[in-house]
Amino acid sequence: MPSRTVLVVEDEKRALDPIVKCLRHMRYRVVTCGSAAEVMGALVRHRPSAVLLDLKLPDKDGVTVLKEIKGAFETIPVIIITGAGTVSHAVECLQSGAFDFLEKPLDFTHLQNTLHNAIVLHELQEQAHRRPSPESYTFHDIIGISPQMQSVYRIISNVAQSDATVFITGDSGTGKELVARAVHKRSKRSHGPFIAVNCAAIPRDLLESELFGHEKGAFTGAISRHEGCCEAANGGTLFLDEICDMSADIQVKLLRFLQDRTFQRVGGTETLTADVRLIAATNKDPEREVERGTFREDFYYRLMVVPVHLQPVRERAGDLPLLATHFLKTFAEQNKKTFTGFSQEAMVAILNYPWPGNVRELENVIERVVVLHEGPTVTLTHLAPEIVHYRRQREPAPDSAHQTLSLSEIVKDAIRDALESSEGDVSAAAKKLDLPEDTVREKAGEYGLDTTS
Repeated sequence: MPSRTVLVVEDEKRALDPIVKCLRHMRYRVVTCGSAAEVMGALVRHRPSAVLLDLKLPDKDGVTVLKEIKGAFETIPVIIITGAGTVSHAVECLQSGAFDFLEKPLDFTHLQNTLHNAIVLHELQEQAHRRPSPESYTFHDIIGISPQMQSVYRIISNVAQSDATVFITGDSGTGKELVARAVHKRSKRSHGPFIAVNCAAIPRDLLESELFGHEKGAFTGAISRHEGCCEAANGGTLFLDEICDMSADIQVKLLRFLQDRTFQRVGGTETLTADVRLIAATNKDPEREVERGTFREDFYYRLMVVPVHLQPVRERAGDLPLLATHFLKTFAEQNKKTFTGFSQEAMVAILNYPWPGNVRELENVIERVVVLHEGPTVTLTHLAPEIVHYRRQREPAPDSAHQTLSLSEIVKDAIRDALESSEGDVSAAAKKLDLPEDTVREKAGEYGLDTTS
């Protein structure tokens, strides 16, 4: 994230220098303060995208400074750094609006990930103040404001009015059919049919009939003439998904159709024509399939007139909160639930998870949350364990010199341990933690921990 500003509030030069060096290596602009008295002025002058705040300052307690920052600049994320963190400090920081809680010596890889997540959320919150609703980020049912998606929108807008063939590539679940439909809706064919065919879902010996139709008696079971998708799409758009799964002989016949829009039904001799705009898609690497000999090179180049590539959703993190919020609103309305948003910890978990199934997986996860739980806020306890614990599974082993935990994880682990050693007694656990009973009971409920009182 080049050109973003990070304010570092740290009075010890020995601790400050490596942080500044690390942040500049990450291409952040760095502003530093050595005391609490300098913080507000720096915030007003530089409007940083995030703040790294040491808890121990020479002139004021760091928690007090945190509260002052959040009171004046609510959306700026504040990440606490400390060399002597306690559970009571962690709870107080969490309740005061800290984004995360990092212990010294800092794990700079974790710092980089935490800053990235914090700034993404900050910028989306800032955009939300400027724009009325998530609907502002939609483009023909496609949701996203990332630079990658903005580029896709421009391609769609430019190509839609032509009849050029579009070839969409991208992993499963990235929304290839949504892009195809957007091209159709913006084209002069928008009043014509949009016919979608999943080439991988149709047996190879039936795909030719599905595409071009067949005459009565063409094969066993062909009891009448059948109109294929090419005929059905006349005047409109034919979308062929997973086209790399198509057999070589069908590729040859489709290549002819692409060249002059003519075809013959299976078992027929009459040459037919259809005025069709073709859009193809695949979740494979078509160039690799050409090299392997499973995808004809002439067919590939005939399709690759206007290429559109959809990045995995994990590579466009700025779109994740918008997508998650959109799905939450949609499924809450469908299921008459009261969900309205996500806790900060839940959204960070969503940002950290790599989403191998892309947008489709995210949609399914949010639907499951809405169906199985009650609102109004999605918390960590509502998300599947593989999402919540994804980062921890990839951190150093417990016997390493330094293990990085998020603020909520520090609090959750401490409260869990105290409750287990107190056999679920909230009062006894609160005394061990030196925390109010109400705080322990509230956090135990939030984290789904068992209590007996």
